[in-house]
Amino acid sequence: MFRRRSIRSVLFVAYSVIIALILTISLLLFYLWSSDTLRKQAADSISGTSLSVKEKLDLEIQKMDTVSQNILYSNLVKERFLKFSGKSEESGSSAEDIANTKELAEILVAANGPAMPVQQVNLYDFQGNMFGSGFDNRRTAVSLVTMPWYKEVVANEKGKVITIPERDEQLTHVLPTQEDAYSISLLRLFMDRYNTPEGIVEVKQSVVNLFKTIVQSRQEGVIVYNEQGELIYPAGPGHEAESAYVRQFRERPGGGSIVNPATGERELFAIAHSEFTGWNSAVILSEKSLFTPLRTFTKAFIAFSVGILLFALLLTFVAAQRITKPIARMHALIKSTNLDSIASPTPVELTSGLNELDRLQLAFVKMGERLKYSMDELLLAQQQELQAKMLALQSQMNPHFLYNTLATIGVMAEENMNREIVGMIENLSDLLRYISSDGDSLVDLETELTHTEKFLRCIGFRYGSRLSFALDADKALGQVQVPKLIVQPLVENAVKYGTKGVPPWQIRIRTYAEGAMWYAEVRDNGPGFGENARLRLGEAVERINQTGRAPEPGSWRHGAAERLYPAENAVRRKNDVPHRRCARRRRDRDDRRNVDNGRKRNMEQQPVIIRTVVAEDEELILQNLVKKIQAADPAFQVVGTALDGAEALDWLARTPVDLLFTDIQMPILDGREVIRVAHLKFPHVHKVVISGYNEFEYARHALQHEVVDYLLKPVKTGELELVLAKIKMKVQQERGERNAAKVTTLDNHAYTPEEIVQSVQQFLKDNFDRDLNLEDISRQFNFNPSYLTKIFIKYMGEPPSKYVITLRIQEAKRLLAGEPDWTVKQIGERVGYPDPYYFSRIFKQVTGLTPSEYRSR
Repeated sequence: MFRRRSIRSVLFVAYSVIIALILTISLLLFYLWSSDTLRKQAADSISGTSLSVKEKLDLEIQKMDTVSQNILYSNLVKERFLKFSGKSEESGSSAEDIANTKELAEILVAANGPAMPVQQVNLYDFQGNMFGSGFDNRRTAVSLVTMPWYKEVVANEKGKVITIPERDEQLTHVLPTQEDAYSISLLRLFMDRYNTPEGIVEVKQSVVNLFKTIVQSRQEGVIVYNEQGELIYPAGPGHEAESAYVRQFRERPGGGSIVNPATGERELFAIAHSEFTGWNSAVILSEKSLFTPLRTFTKAFIAFSVGILLFALLLTFVAAQRITKPIARMHALIKSTNLDSIASPTPVELTSGLNELDRLQLAFVKMGERLKYSMDELLLAQQQELQAKMLALQSQMNPHFLYNTLATIGVMAEENMNREIVGMIENLSDLLRYISSDGDSLVDLETELTHTEKFLRCIGFRYGSRLSFALDADKALGQVQVPKLIVQPLVENAVKYGTKGVPPWQIRIRTYAEGAMWYAEVRDNGPGFGENARLRLGEAVERINQTGRAPEPGSWRHGAAERLYPAENAVRRKNDVPHRRCARRRRDRDDRRNVDNGRKRNMEQQPVIIRTVVAEDEELILQNLVKKIQAADPAFQVVGTALDGAEALDWLARTPVDLLFTDIQMPILDGREVIRVAHLKFPHVHKVVISGYNEFEYARHALQHEVVDYLLKPVKTGELELVLAKIKMKVQQERGERNAAKVTTLDNHAYTPEEIVQSVQQFLKDNFDRDLNLEDISRQFNFNPSYLTKIFIKYMGEPPSKYVITLRIQEAKRLLAGEPDWTVKQIGERVGYPDPYYFSRIFKQVTGLTPSEYRSR
């Protein structure tokens, strides 16, 4: 009847849901409003009922209290009761005693009155005699001290005591049929005319008589309890449920909602407290009975709503039928459409009866006519577009590769490496000729691999032994026709991003066949693909397979960080993390350091020494640049060279450096990151960028981090000399300003000892990281060492040598806590201890901890 996701089903379901929602929301709102109103009204009602119960109970207890007070304040009762107790001053005969007893009984009956608000009046003296009036008129002996209320009554001399309901043994004795009768007693102390306690007055009323006018004909439940949680009403055993109610009442005084301990249903309650009796009157009303009329109305409304919903659904079905039948006929027409029917369309009769659908069908017929005329042109345009994209892809050349290759050739020429120049130019010429050829865009796989190998040989001239490659080609696939430059871009990416790791770098190219398919595989030992990169690459391949459209020009070559390796996979390494180097790399670096150290010793007598570090990933260009710097001005002493950014930062961290030359594109850590870190951690170091890129973005980044200059490869000698002269002038000016700021001598002026010590103290603070001794300090200030030590101890409490140790250890603590990337050795060098073992020993003597232990606290 209904098809999934058809117009008929959508209309039917949509209207059904709308009607159902309207009815449901209306019912829900009405139910919530009505239930809230009923609950508020019920709360007000039971609150008034609880007050009414409380007031009626107070009235009944007040009646009992009135009887007890009438007895207490009656002099006749006092006189007769004293005679009855034998404490009267007048002693009489037996006849008089009988007359006294009769008169006392009559007085008690009169005090109770004709309405008899109490059933029983008992007078007790402290000798154990009881005088009863009511249903029990006996005169008997009792053990007063064993009564449960005795101590409380005696302690409460001027007040009343109201007991909880207790089984009335006195009534049971007189009337055996009333064995389960429970009574409530109100007791007061009986005083003589001198306010001396002579006995106790007890007035009793049965629980049934006390509560019958209060709880009769009430739909609500009534529970009365005292402040100790003892049940007053209902009385007697078997009222565990009421006791459970009382426990909930005491946790939630006042009123609200509770759970019926027997049925688990929600109930409303209200409590009224009486200050006169100390009792709490609780009234309970079941929510179920409260909401019964509302639920009955709700069921009737739901039945009515279902009827309305069914009628509305019937109307919706009829309306959907009228719309979907013409659409079904149009669907059949579209399904049978092909090129022949579009070329020679048949007349269509418009009989849907709906203007919109008739216009839609007419528009489809006209669209078919236009589609026939434009189909051939569209197919031709797609073929031309695909051919243009393939040509654009083949014509691309990475500009940085070309810049660096030409720069390398220029350096080779300066070094008279003629044979190597010939080989590189031949490979580069063949590669450029292959890329720019206007022949067929398809070549055999052997030719593609040959020119890919030439590309790798050009790269090999730059990276030397750090980069190796292997080509494993299946000769049977040599004549397979492939698009030009289909392998070389993959190799280019492998070179660019595979060198992000630690050398040596390896690239392996392999072609092989499996069944009817052939494969070209490029592998490197770099960091590889991240999860995000794999997902993006898979999506791109899937998109090509689905659309059949070639990628946009440049998407396989330029912007390579977006096409294969995402930016987050670039290697970032802290400058104090050790890294691997091959044996030849270590030997070359050691040789460079030995040459640099020898050059440093030969230039120690120069007045200005500018310690320089050069970072360049191509060793040939690196050595050429070092030669040009030292030939331009001997004052620039190259103390270190680096083949990657991480090694350059290592030099800055462990060696005093004034100037840094750095390339932009380098392995492990690129030049932009190097100048950023150097700007933050080594702000005193001057920076010069050398690069094959003449791009504004790189220049802007350099300016942001206070780079002195930006030189393009190949570096021209004249430009280099100008940059060095500018840097030399800056370094001399900075050093002159620092020296002028320091205290260098006290001449022959008449300074006080305290001023001398302050000057020495400032000098030590400025120079504690240098190799200082007492003779150097004394010579600096033109004072005798013993005198200088004497006055320093007097004002500082310690000699200069110990003060220097204190300054060094304080600075070491700060660096250990604030520079987690620095090694202990680097921190020791910074504070004046080149030997890490000596530094650790001094640090532990002062602090009691080794530097490592102090850092890990």
